[in-house]
Amino acid sequence: MSVNEKMTAIADAIRDKTGGTEKLGLDAMASGVGEVYEKGKQAEYEQFWEHVYWGLDRYTFAGSAWNEYTFRPNKQITISTGNPQYAFAQHNYRGEPYDLAAQFEKYGGNLDCSAAVGVHYMFYQAKITRVPALNLSSCTTLSNTFNGCSSLVTIDGLTLSPTAAFTNTFAGCTSLANITIDGEIGKNISFEDSPLLTTESVQSIIDHLKDLTGATAQPLTLHADVKANLTEEQLATITGKNWSVA
Repeated sequence: MSVNEKMTAIADAIRDKTGGTEKLGLDAMASGVGEVYEKGKQAEYEQFWEHVYWGLDRYTFAGSAWNEYTFRPNKQITISTGNPQYAFAQHNYRGEPYDLAAQFEKYGGNLDCSAAVGVHYMFYQAKITRVPALNLSSCTTLSNTFNGCSSLVTIDGLTLSPTAAFTNTFAGCTSLANITIDGEIGKNISFEDSPLLTTESVQSIIDHLKDLTGATAQPLTLHADVKANLTEEQLATITGKNWSVA
């Protein structure tokens, strides 16, 4: 094989990997090698997220390997098990807290939890500041879902079922300030460790308490600082729905 034939073969190989059609000189071939490498990385990246698209399983993104540089979801991540225990537990545990919702927004992905029946410890001790809106309308238990998320400031939204049970769901959420509720809260719930809840967040919680008139009363537990700032109107709304403030 002549030198020209070898050069053509190399150029053809580069074009095959990069999808290019133009003629390549020596300089272009040199840069083309780097492009082939980048194309390979992108292909692996796409292949990984295509797999994750089909289902979020237990421990999928748990641990310290995932952070703002490695967690780049460009697809919809769907609950596949119905109960993704510890899926994001201790997420970025050894790094600095960061905005998980922003990662979804940046890369165009989203998190579909609409089929989840339980989200036990899903974000347990995750070192994140913000969680995207979660549709938990099929979920019957939120046991320890955000337990230990001391850096968590904002939960964009929680769509809840009135049958959902809450056990230490927000325990240790000492920085939680913003939460938007949709659906109904039908069972006792506690924000005892969250003194920074905004007025808007507290109102959202109160507005979505299920009216339990004629049923068994349930307690809404709030941090002492939050409880002290409740208005007479808010207290009347709570008790009018057959809830108590603890």
